[in-house]
Amino acid sequence: MGCKNVGVVRRDGLLGQASDPIAAATWFEKACNQRLGEACRHRGNLYKSEGKPGCGTPRLAWLDKAIAAGDTMAYNERGFYHDNCPDGDKAIARESFRQACEAGSNTGCYNTGLVNLYGRGGDVDLAAAADAFETACKAAEPDACTKRILVAEKQQEDVVPWYAFACGHGAIDWCLDYTVALINAGDASRGPTAIFASQKACDAKNAIGCRNLGVLHNKGLLGIPKSRENARPYFQQACDLGDKPACGEL
Repeated sequence: MGCKNVGVVRRDGLLGQASDPIAAATWFEKACNQRLGEACRHRGNLYKSEGKPGCGTPRLAWLDKAIAAGDTMAYNERGFYHDNCPDGDKAIARESFRQACEAGSNTGCYNTGLVNLYGRGGDVDLAAAADAFETACKAAEPDACTKRILVAEKQQEDVVPWYAFACGHGAIDWCLDYTVALINAGDASRGPTAIFASQKACDAKNAIGCRNLGVLHNKGLLGIPKSRENARPYFQQACDLGDKPACGEL
């Protein structure tokens, strides 16, 4: 761990040290040779630069060493390598992402969903994609919730529960759709939920979210007491944010 930490300091230029990837490589190799898988992964990732995946067998060899030493995060890196590099194998990428997901990586689950959804490295498997996206979505990955909604639509499932997860994890556009779905369902017990979803959007300066709050109060939807007085400030917020329908409501 000491050798690995020195490598991080030299790689990132910490503690007053100049950034020196060559020196960092030496320290990461020392730690990797003592079977610290994280250090092997860091050594391999030195081949990445400016968003490029760092293609080439030397990097892949370090990632394989990391996995052999028990570093589960390296499964994702190996998956990215095989999914993006010219000499990569999409089937290995798919398996690597699955292993990352099984090891508890939310990113691995999200990527497992993607390769199964789009048939990379094997057949399209919507059931496997749904399971993987669901795992990542429930672990607060908004993009995974969005993709889970897409799979639900493809399989003609109820999408409303996934609107709820996506909204709760900060995907504001889905808060809007969630509110509309609740209104369409007409369940009078869901008024507080609709208020929560719309308020989340409004707090994010989304004009439609503010307008929805106004509509909920103005029309007394979903068991919410009908009140022009309570509706007015929300229509005003939406109007101030440039929403012409809200200005019309005012």
